[in-house]
Amino acid sequence: MLTKTLKKKKTLLKKKKKILTKIEKKQVKYDTVSFQQIFDFYIVSYLYSKRSTCPEIQFELYDFCSHLLNIARKAAHGELAHAWDGGSCGEDRYSLSKVNEKKAIKEWTYSPFSKNIPIIKKHLKIKSFNIKSVTDFKTIKRIFELVNWEESYGGPKWIEIIKCCINLEQAIESKNIKDMIVWADNYIDLCHNSDYVLAGFTKYSELFYSKWQKISIFYPNLKEVLDYKSRCKIEDLLVFSSKRVSVLYNRNKQ
Repeated sequence: MLTKTLKKKKTLLKKKKKILTKIEKKQVKYDTVSFQQIFDFYIVSYLYSKRSTCPEIQFELYDFCSHLLNIARKAAHGELAHAWDGGSCGEDRYSLSKVNEKKAIKEWTYSPFSKNIPIIKKHLKIKSFNIKSVTDFKTIKRIFELVNWEESYGGPKWIEIIKCCINLEQAIESKNIKDMIVWADNYIDLCHNSDYVLAGFTKYSELFYSKWQKISIFYPNLKEVLDYKSRCKIEDLLVFSSKRVSVLYNRNKQ
């Protein structure tokens, strides 16, 4: 009886692991954008300028822009996390708590960032604050305007980034494809702290890398990818595009 129970438990654990692996893979898919997807976006944007009435082209653009907006929201949530830890302050407080919890609490009490949470709660009219519950970009923008920031976090630059997100969201809601292209392109180009805002949310496949090696000695990163896009013809991007977009291009290029 005991061995049967153990076998059942092991089987259940294996099933749970499989389910969790699937969830993690889906999470990675939705939390990142591939360089292939970015090239697809530029190709389809070009096609839209030639055949704006094609439903497939419109769908591709709508799908990419919606996905980009979800990533933009995740990026904003990541930056908002610094609203109460003050960047490195959070790490210091964590290491202190291991040594002396009272000292850690004292450090936090005197930190200027300790005032941020009550300000956010008061503005949102809530008792407890959870970043992920704040999904509205106008509210996120207001939080960036309200709280104190270190020089390298938040501040005016992130307010401008969120304004771009608001414009992109409005374009998606009104189904204005032309504006969607403008604001998605604008978001991809946005920088903060000497790097692209989107840089930490990009990925590439082994197939993409094998193709990339033929044109560059460097590993693909967002800067290299965007530099390549700016100096090459639209046909050159097809090498890196998905089969779906390649077919779409060949059907609508004229």
